[in-house]
Amino acid sequence: MAPPLPEAATRKRLPRGANGAMAKPYRGGKYYRERAQECRVVAEMLPSVKLRDKMLTIADDYERLADAADRGDQRREVSEDLPPLR
Repeated sequence: MAPPLPEAATRKRLPRGANGAMAKPYRGGKYYRERAQECRVVAEMLPSVKLRDKMLTIADDYERLADAADRGDQRREVSEDLPPLR
């Protein structure tokens, strides 16, 4: 009997793009805003001001990602109205 496969060999493989890079699932602004809120909740529990500030900085970064995702949604909606390229 063959030895069991290592855990990494049994995991589901993610799709890859044409250049071999891992494909990233689309995440909308709502997803990033929820992560930002989670960071703020955690920040309130941290005893260190330095750690709290770092967590709030991460929350701000998630908000920027959410704004960028929302702008991408708007562009996607506009591009869906355009005729296909030939």
